[in-house]
Amino acid sequence: MSAKFYTLLTEIGAAKLASAAALGVPLKITHMAVGDGGGVLPTPSAQQTALVAERRRAALNMLYIDPQNNSQIIAEQVIPETEGGWWIREV
Repeated sequence: MSAKFYTLLTEIGAAKLASAAALGVPLKITHMAVGDGGGVLPTPSAQQTALVAERRRAALNMLYIDPQNNSQIIAEQVIPETEGGWWIREV
């Protein structure tokens, strides 16, 4: 069986998105954090307020709507090879 990867909007993220939509203000997503889950693949929860083991937080290089699926966004961040040495298990 192949692994399935997905993103999950947290309760705080959902509240911010709802507020932005209600007020007609764009929600600005400018940064992304990645972590190694402390060495294990964590199960995401909508109640989370932080990554299990954050390793890096930096500005996005690109953020755009998926041209194949307009209900999804694609966020890109370049991680320099000098910051490696661990597996990305959470975003």
